[in-house]
Amino acid sequence: MMAAVHYAKALEEDGTFGVGARDAWKLAGDEMRRFSVREIPTTWDVPIRLGMREAELARAKRLAEELEGLMPGRFKALEERKRSDLTAEQKAALDVPQMERTDDQHRMAMSAIQATQVDWLMVVREAPDDVRVRAKELLRQWKEAVETAEIIDRYRSIVNFDVWRATCEAEITEPALRAREATWRAEQDFRDAKLQPAKQAYEEAFAAWREVFDASPILQADDITKYEMTDMVKGYRKVLDQLDEPFPIPFILQDMLN
Repeated sequence: MMAAVHYAKALEEDGTFGVGARDAWKLAGDEMRRFSVREIPTTWDVPIRLGMREAELARAKRLAEELEGLMPGRFKALEERKRSDLTAEQKAALDVPQMERTDDQHRMAMSAIQATQVDWLMVVREAPDDVRVRAKELLRQWKEAVETAEIIDRYRSIVNFDVWRATCEAEITEPALRAREATWRAEQDFRDAKLQPAKQAYEEAFAAWREVFDASPILQADDITKYEMTDMVKGYRKVLDQLDEPFPIPFILQDMLN
């Protein structure tokens, strides 16, 4: 997978865009999908597939809905009962906006939040006799789904799975292809001292990157992507300095720079 990603990046660094770049990124996406369904052993002795986290979360949600249908209203009732057991000080602390709480109120609010947390394990403990057996089986499946999703999430973080998948998905889109090509033109024009074309190319790139990030919150939040954008903006600033022009405010990618 990473060999395919590096190949696609190398093509664009050499100035290959359009169909050639899209095909290279499509190959990387295909390798990503193959990687995502490979069975991976874990230290929990539970084999996982990195691409199955969303399916496990969906399974957990479905099982929670079955539990709710089996014991309607009991989850909410337990939450309300726990809230009613809070002290007056805890209730008062929760009513204060978080940014306005004193240290003591923060501690009281945290203790209140912890005291009112409810999960299906607590609810099933109080299940009526006539549904207890079925409730315990649904609970077992729900715990299995939740825990498997958590394990997958930990293993995903090791290989930065979410970012690489989002990258492969984004790079085959028209905005990303335009952004890469415009960035390459901007850097070439700047090296050749073509300042106005370089400025225009940078601004085309930033507009295209805006489309990419708006469509991909994962890339928008990724630190490596932000560093890449920061380096690009440094090149743009150099162009503006030589043209004796101000940096635009507001800037189209200001949230990335922040």
